[in-house]
Amino acid sequence: MKWSGQAALMSAVLLVFCGATLSGLLAGLASNDWAAVEAFGLLSVAYGLVAGLTLITVGGKAVRLNREQVFSGAILLWCTLIVAAMPAFMLIERHSLLVAFFEASSAAVTLGSSLVPTQQMSAAMIAYRSVTAWLGGLLTIMLAIYVLGRYAVGGTPNRDLRFVLHGFSRGDPRLSQTFLEVFVPYMALTLICTAALALARVEPERALMLAFNLIATNGLSPQPTGGSVLNNQFAEGVMLVFMVAGATSIILMRALIGRRLRQMQDGGEAAGFLMAALMVAVLAIAAPLFIEGGEDTLWSGLFNRVFDAISTMTTTGMVHNPTTGYGLPVEMLIGLALIGGGAYSTAGGIKMFRLMAMVQHSMNEVKRLVFPDQVLPNSVDSDDGQFATAKAIWSAFFAGLMMVVVFMVLFSISGHEFIDSMALSVGAFANTGNLVSGHLLVEEIGGIPGSTLVLVSLAGIAGRVEILVILAAFGRSRWA
Repeated sequence: MKWSGQAALMSAVLLVFCGATLSGLLAGLASNDWAAVEAFGLLSVAYGLVAGLTLITVGGKAVRLNREQVFSGAILLWCTLIVAAMPAFMLIERHSLLVAFFEASSAAVTLGSSLVPTQQMSAAMIAYRSVTAWLGGLLTIMLAIYVLGRYAVGGTPNRDLRFVLHGFSRGDPRLSQTFLEVFVPYMALTLICTAALALARVEPERALMLAFNLIATNGLSPQPTGGSVLNNQFAEGVMLVFMVAGATSIILMRALIGRRLRQMQDGGEAAGFLMAALMVAVLAIAAPLFIEGGEDTLWSGLFNRVFDAISTMTTTGMVHNPTTGYGLPVEMLIGLALIGGGAYSTAGGIKMFRLMAMVQHSMNEVKRLVFPDQVLPNSVDSDDGQFATAKAIWSAFFAGLMMVVVFMVLFSISGHEFIDSMALSVGAFANTGNLVSGHLLVEEIGGIPGSTLVLVSLAGIAGRVEILVILAAFGRSRWA
């Protein structure tokens, strides 16, 4: 059976997704929301039965996927997650099919934008959105390990995959063992974040929901009140720490838990990301010097600008003012979102390892102009592998840039101004909620063009899957 392996994986995703429906059911029970309890109960039973029957049917016939099936399977898994997430929005919030597709896509790809204001969401739907995003982040990491890292798509470094990917050397990666290697640090980080927020005097229920969203770098956040996300700067400082943690490689987290940090070979990305975050914080503090009318120098203003800048850079997208951030120009936020986080993390963007590699490659090319006969270490001249990696990284960069430009043109055709089109395109591509929420004009659901919702959803999916995976799925081995 040609599709048995992919059907088994899709069923596994559906079975895991029951965690989101069950979270909505439990939140509905806690808040006496019996309509949500009924809907989520039915969905849990239905998804569990479909997944179980499918696994029983194809489980014994499932075969190892070849390279082509791996890439097409990655797309199918994302489609499964999004389609499974849609019914709840139609049953409980009474959205149309189009709006449900947008809401489900936004949650699954960890964008976090919604047409429903947070204060109007029920407790059950907040829990459902948060856990869906958390599972979307988990799927992002798993596919990064099995697809991007395993085949070095877009130059993704894979020397440290041995920390999490079992059976790789024999060509038969063990899904269950690898899943546990990823799930344990991912869940541990979520629970630590929940405890830290609770200690910072955040209500336990809100702390848990925030932790799900922070670790998944999802933009769903409480309604800003009084110019502050939580009216609690200490808690917002904790959020800042875990935003950065969520945008850091899960392999690094696994190595920390196993006390094997010294054995890692690709530790430079984490250091580069932290250095970049520090530079961004300094720029955010200095922003009033370069912004006309920027006079806020109080501690709260400084902290809020740093918070918004780091939140955008990690592609979390929880900011004090979704339109522009707290006193930061939208052009700066667009640039920060494009940078993104680390490989094997839930963050979007072009990824820090690519930025660092492109800078290094560009510096080497400049040196070659000065010393044309010298073979530089770690340059494309010294090693065929370095040349292949540089080619893959630049291909990923320009493919992503082309996708951003194409969607920006499509948003412009749909009637959006230039800066709004750019923010929507980059925000959807990098899964950064504040750039999308601030430029979606969500005064009322009926006033938003359906084409805009579809474009945001498609751009978010394409950015999350990685454009090279999509090209490789249809172009065989040309792109990966």
